[in-house]
Amino acid sequence: IKTNEINYMNYSVSIDNTKYNRNTLTFSIGFILSINLDSNIIETYENALKKISLGLVAAEIDNEFLFNQSSKQSLQLILKSLYDQLTSKGQAFIEFNQSNVLFIKLQLKS
Repeated sequence: IKTNEINYMNYSVSIDNTKYNRNTLTFSIGFILSINLDSNIIETYENALKKISLGLVAAEIDNEFLFNQSSKQSLQLILKSLYDQLTSKGQAFIEFNQSNVLFIKLQLKS
């Protein structure tokens, strides 16, 4: 979604399983970017969103990361760390748990 100054982008995911309320877990990860960014940079962020979302799917399927309240509570800290690392270094290493880690590097050359 684009406005005059901002580009809102997200990647939505649904996981079907009877253990979830209404048999589906749905979530979305997003970025808010300047409308003036080059299309190659926007594509880099789109790829990062997909990778983050699929990393969360893997953590959920393997270890019920989002279903389990104790691990779900760490999500805010994980997303904050992800944001801080991406904005300061252009890359991030995130450990959802011992089995699920994620490395993202933004290729920001325009």
